[in-house]
Amino acid sequence: MASESAADGYILAQRMLGMAYVGKKWQGLYPYDIDKGVCWLSKAGNAGDRESAGQLSDMYAKGKQVKKDEEKSFWWLKKAVFNRFEDDNMVGFRALAESYEKGIGTEVDLIEAYKYYDLYGTAGIKGKQRVSKKMTQEQIDEALRQSKKWQKEHNVQVGDGSIRRSN
Repeated sequence: MASESAADGYILAQRMLGMAYVGKKWQGLYPYDIDKGVCWLSKAGNAGDRESAGQLSDMYAKGKQVKKDEEKSFWWLKKAVFNRFEDDNMVGFRALAESYEKGIGTEVDLIEAYKYYDLYGTAGIKGKQRVSKKMTQEQIDEALRQSKKWQKEHNVQVGDGSIRRSN
């Protein structure tokens, strides 16, 4: 039943089947098969399923069941954060900020790091303080401009972006 639903494009069935094949759901009902699991999770993640994309990001980040690949992990992290079915993107903003700050799976980009720490709200204050020490005021201002633009486009308001350099 799940196999048929997944083959017909039902995202939840694709996720559950993927999780079953990687040993996270329905143990004993489906044989462990990492290739099939990654395939079904990828189909669901590419179709907009946050949990599937997040699972793949975590697997690639930790090198669990698949070869560690920070670039693939980062790619799936962005898929998980910016999917088309959910409006609550706050979940992955910290992880994106850290990836941009440390260059994990992507190039170091302090403006992007600061932007995502700002979008993470008050929980991102320490990250913003840390990153701002390596930035010019112009870079901080650009990050805040991008953050405010994202907030306006998504009709949300988080953070206040009030770190100013005292040069």
